[in-house]
Amino acid sequence: MVRKHSESSCSSEDCQDHEEYTLSDDAVVTKYQVAAEITNVVLKEVIANVKDGAAVGDLCDLGDKLILEKTGKLYKKDKNMTKGIAMPTCISVDNCICHFTPLRSEAPVILKDGQVVKIDLGTHIDGLIATAAHTVVVGASKDNKVTGKIADLLCGTYDALEIAIRSLRPETFNYDITNRIDQVAAEYVLPL
Repeated sequence: MVRKHSESSCSSEDCQDHEEYTLSDDAVVTKYQVAAEITNVVLKEVIANVKDGAAVGDLCDLGDKLILEKTGKLYKKDKNMTKGIAMPTCISVDNCICHFTPLRSEAPVILKDGQVVKIDLGTHIDGLIATAAHTVVVGASKDNKVTGKIADLLCGTYDALEIAIRSLRPETFNYDITNRIDQVAAEYVLPL
């Protein structure tokens, strides 16, 4: 259940007066779906622009601009409804784990073939958020398949994610899932 306060900040007395959002409300489901559709369309567009020579800052700007354009066309009659960027577009390269957006004062980060790139972004409609992330290898395609250590990294990450998802049960402890992820990682580590 999502609670939406009628005021942006409220005292404890005012917080009693709020609107409750539940998935039984069709408008809530629709807003989540619209946010997810925009997020997925923008993610695909950013992925299509991940190429050798692309500037990370430009990709971040592209994702944010598209989210604002697409959300700006919606729900125009409701002047009080907020919508737009829930998670700024981040392009994390190689060993940068996540949430990297370069400062304009820094030298541009330019992508090169073979680099591993993680894209994170998100959209919200009336505070209802849809986020997505995707990892790609610059220059990889059906004809130019990823091989070697990078392929092992991607396969290991995928396998670890699948194990974690399938392990999520009420009776499972966090350390059980961590141990399973460690076992998967050990399968992909090459002996020295």
